[in-house]
Amino acid sequence: MATAIALAPFSPTSAQEAYRPPIAHERKVTTVVVHTNGTHEMVIEDMVRIETELGVNDHGERIMSFNSALEELEVLEAATITPQCERIQVESNAIRTVEEELSGGAPMFSDMKNKVIVYPRVQVGSRLYLKVRSHQHTPHFGNQFFLHDVFSPHELHDHVEYHVMVHPGLPLKISAQGMQGGAFTPEAEQAAKGPKGYRHYRFTYSQPHAYPREPGQLHFSYFAPHIMLTTFSDYVAVGKSYEAYAAPKVRVTPMVRALADQITKGISGERETIRALYEWVARNIRYVAIYLGDGGFEPHDVETILNNRYGDCKDHVVLLQSLLSAKGIDSSPALINLGAGEDLSPVAVTFPLNHVILYVPGLDLYLDPTAQFAPFGVLPEVILNKPVVLTRLNRLGRTPKMRAEENRTASRIRIDVLPDGRLRGASETTFSGSPEFEARGRHLDREGRSPERTVRSLLARFNEIGFGVIKDTDPVDLSKPFELNSRFELDAPVNIPGPSAMMVPVGLSAGRVASIAFTKPLAQRRFPSGCSSELIEEDIEMRFPASIRVTRIPAGTRIDSSTAWYTSSFALAPTADGQLLRIKRSFRMQHESGTCGPEHANTWKDFHAALYRDVRAQIFIE
Repeated sequence: MATAIALAPFSPTSAQEAYRPPIAHERKVTTVVVHTNGTHEMVIEDMVRIETELGVNDHGERIMSFNSALEELEVLEAATITPQCERIQVESNAIRTVEEELSGGAPMFSDMKNKVIVYPRVQVGSRLYLKVRSHQHTPHFGNQFFLHDVFSPHELHDHVEYHVMVHPGLPLKISAQGMQGGAFTPEAEQAAKGPKGYRHYRFTYSQPHAYPREPGQLHFSYFAPHIMLTTFSDYVAVGKSYEAYAAPKVRVTPMVRALADQITKGISGERETIRALYEWVARNIRYVAIYLGDGGFEPHDVETILNNRYGDCKDHVVLLQSLLSAKGIDSSPALINLGAGEDLSPVAVTFPLNHVILYVPGLDLYLDPTAQFAPFGVLPEVILNKPVVLTRLNRLGRTPKMRAEENRTASRIRIDVLPDGRLRGASETTFSGSPEFEARGRHLDREGRSPERTVRSLLARFNEIGFGVIKDTDPVDLSKPFELNSRFELDAPVNIPGPSAMMVPVGLSAGRVASIAFTKPLAQRRFPSGCSSELIEEDIEMRFPASIRVTRIPAGTRIDSSTAWYTSSFALAPTADGQLLRIKRSFRMQHESGTCGPEHANTWKDFHAALYRDVRAQIFIE
């Protein structure tokens, strides 16, 4: 007699409770001494405990980045302490200085270096000790000082301590979110170890629990406890410091004027002039990450950029700004965050400003000339609704909000059901806004790959089998709308002859509604996540031959929530040679911002369940 297996109930928190962080910061003490000219010394003493095998693989070597043109970094001591308390020093030949690796796939010319420390005999339970000293002898911006550190919720922090000593004449601003401490008067012995008369601050932090990363969450640097130190009064002051580097590089030379005239020949009107110059820079200047001298804050001269035909985001902006100036059009660099967070830091450190775009005040228009696939007037989703520092205008601004109607995917799909049950179809999809930017990038990424493999991969999204061809418009030609067209044939999803049922096929169409429906949301969220606003419309026709009769179709549905709306309809009509089924779907998501808090998860979970049921609804045939 078979014995029944009892399955114990479990809650959505079970996975979190089973999470084991790879490492724990057993003790980390950072001492920072800041001088009146913005230079500073820092000593970091860190003991990391390896908690898992993943920790062995990922943290058995330590990498510390530094700018070799501005600072010196020295490893004072490094050692592995085994679980049996044996201390093994890291040999000098296991401590190396190497060039920083490529960034985001782009070539990098850089003064940034990595100090790599390779620990011996690392295993679970080992403790890795490191003591380093850094001396920044040349500040990034004049006499300004800034520093920030963020504590990951995905790791354990037994004891973190910052001891900061500041020259008495230096106006330091501090944000120590989640930390304990503040200004203090050191004991005589401790005061004697630091510069005379300096102000002292001490902050501590501990975190006895760690939590796993969640799909789609913001990087922890945008919300986790932190310490931030700066002498900048505000972000406008940061912008002024950047402008001191950038402004001299923007020049209307004879070369620049001649190029601007050539690009805009026969074009009238300010907006069309700007469009032509933007599209030329986006298409003709290759992105190359170049971090030299002042930590990547200083762009190159405009003629150097033109002669090389490459540059980073600062260089793209310098060139476009110069070309616009040649046509009498005013513009300003805009410092912005390219990551998922939507707020500036509580005090003015350079984080999270890691990107530069251009603002044209005359048209209230933002442009990102490094976004190779963004049509004129379109910004990538990651920089929508973000605060910016308008460096030439000495003020803050904000990029446009993401609006569903401006980010549209519209698909038209025609499918013939063959007498043996196979499906023969074609699709046409048009895009606007961020979906167009992403679709252009996907197309170029597919170039050079096997077309058959690409087709198989797309069909496998929804367990479909068959073959087909995809034809897109030129992804780098921003002057023309981007369209995705396909033809495909699918193996029979139904059993012929006999009664059977199928879901609405997707084939090689964009399949955006199905993609959302088949992405299961988390049962609950702890951390904020990114969220999009978009409009998706699908118009599907399925033609059935006389030998196959549709006996029942889904009823269609309407789903509403505070941020999402979805409707579907199914209509069956006879034809001269069979039946025609028309299906219409419309999905609209509109958020007030690009960041959703954990409270959004519950609303979306209920909405998604209803959407999933509708997308999986069956068409019955015999």
